[in-house]
Amino acid sequence: MHARGAMQELPSQREDLANHIQAARILPADSQRAALRALATMPDDDRLCHGDFWPGNILMSSRGPIIIDWIDATRGDPLADVARSSVLLLGALASTQFSWLQKAIIWRVHATYLRRYFQLRPGGQAQCKAWQPIVAAARLSENVPGVQTWLLATVEAGLSQSG
Repeated sequence: MHARGAMQELPSQREDLANHIQAARILPADSQRAALRALATMPDDDRLCHGDFWPGNILMSSRGPIIIDWIDATRGDPLADVARSSVLLLGALASTQFSWLQKAIIWRVHATYLRRYFQLRPGGQAQCKAWQPIVAAARLSENVPGVQTWLLATVEAGLSQSG
């Protein structure tokens, strides 16, 4: 999916992230400003990005996997999209809604996804990590129960390392 250029009609990933960061009411103002500053320093691109890529949005068919739920698709940097997937999966580990066995499976899926992604597209791990606090700040606007504390900690830790 990231090898494809995106249609110009798709929203800008950068603008979408900025809008979500600004809408994250739980995010302290100084962290919001830091996240927006960090976003401004990140590379932009015109690749097709899903915006909500996780195992629940993959259907297995006789012809192979089919990615569904493209409502959050944007044009932007693939590594921001990978960071979003990582934040979704790691956030699930912080949630109390999953058993230890489910969390072990989520952890394995996360590790396997990143390992395979970077086998297919070598490099970029550091940039992906730099995207994580920005994406976590944006995710705070979604008010997902049980992960806000983890998201805030991810934002604070990631932005304090970069700034």
